[in-house]
Amino acid sequence: MTRRGTRRASATRPRCSRGSISTAGSSATGCGPTGRRRWPSASWATAGGSPATTAASAPASISSTKPVICRLSVPASARPAPPSAAAAAAVPVAATLSSAGSDAGAAQSPSRSSSDAVAARSPSRSSSEAVAARIRVRYAKTGKLRFISAIDLGRLWERALRKAGLPIAYSEGFSPHPKISFPDALPVGCASTGEYAELTFAAPVAVDAAIRDLNAAFVDGCEVWQAVPVVHGAPRLSTLLAASLWQIDYPSDTDPCDVDAAVAALRAAQRVVIARHRKSETVEADLRPFVHDLVGSGTCVRAVLLRSEPPVRAGELHAALAAFRPDAAGRQALPEPTRFTRVAQGAPAENGVDEALSGARVALGASGDP
Repeated sequence: MTRRGTRRASATRPRCSRGSISTAGSSATGCGPTGRRRWPSASWATAGGSPATTAASAPASISSTKPVICRLSVPASARPAPPSAAAAAAVPVAATLSSAGSDAGAAQSPSRSSSDAVAARSPSRSSSEAVAARIRVRYAKTGKLRFISAIDLGRLWERALRKAGLPIAYSEGFSPHPKISFPDALPVGCASTGEYAELTFAAPVAVDAAIRDLNAAFVDGCEVWQAVPVVHGAPRLSTLLAASLWQIDYPSDTDPCDVDAAVAALRAAQRVVIARHRKSETVEADLRPFVHDLVGSGTCVRAVLLRSEPPVRAGELHAALAAFRPDAAGRQALPEPTRFTRVAQGAPAENGVDEALSGARVALGASGDP
């Protein structure tokens, strides 16, 4: 008697790979073969009994869609054998021979030390030349560059560093930017010979050579005057800029007596109140505690302003000076200045400021271009 229909899933057949078994996935319909077979269930079992859940216990064969039919089998005998001991020892032997040759060369020339070998691979550099990965610079911003904003100034530095070929470091993230920090932004329209910045490089650079290349890449109006390496544990640059020395130049036809009278009146005042416009409101601020010292010399005024928040601007100092010297008709005797210049920044001192990088005293009474 011939039994029709497909066989039930009761028998097991070995797969092509060793250590695993599979269950036939056919089903009986009772009305003859249907021509369709169910996909075999993922019931894998290893020789140890636990399910194969890792790559180490996965079967070493790839089966087709038909159950118990293997299209690729990799028996253990066909797998690539591990490298022999002789092959494994070939590389160390070669390395030993090469190192032995170098040792022999070193033995033949005992005067050549390891430091000499490092020096031979390094570019020639003077022993007195400073090398650092972080430097602080003092630079000047004059001429037409007075009218660019702080954002444009950052772009100018980035282009100059790229043009000079210096390995400036960049921040991480979706929008990396060069690691250049400017402690205090200069108001638009003001010149300066006392601006400061801190640069972080991806590799140590020779300070003097880097500054020469950077000045050659700058446009007219921007020039680095001084650069010093940053030692480990040094205080932040912003903490060194506790005061600013400003110079206010008035037109040449200004009466020097009016300038001297306004300076004397402000020095004798206990409070110097000005109005500050902040968005939709106007607030009053007293500038006198932040005016460390000021002098008048001809048609210019030089003043040491202490760091504050918000900072005291040179334009506000001019407004305070003009308010102390009205003429008979009620108008301001002091005209609008022709130029505001920040000369230097550093620690406040008697009759000037101690420059932040060099520590040299910048005198308050010296007028003209610094």
